[in-house]
Amino acid sequence: MKVLLIIATSLLGVLALLSALLWMGGVAGAVTGGGRGTDELDYLLTLSAVFIGLACISGVTLLALPGSKKGTGHD
Repeated sequence: MKVLLIIATSLLGVLALLSALLWMGGVAGAVTGGGRGTDELDYLLTLSAVFIGLACISGVTLLALPGSKKGTGHD
């Protein structure tokens, strides 16, 4: 379960960065005269916020899970 949460946290973090970079690139393109307008790209900023939130939730869940301790004598 911890491996899945580690994968989910890292994947969601990468997706958040990617969507934020796409939004910044689109805004820069709109400012310089090319690309799309900023109103058409606002969904990328919302998507980035959702990905960051999901990454934080899975990261906190990962930290809250107890680790497996072998050899403690308790069954």
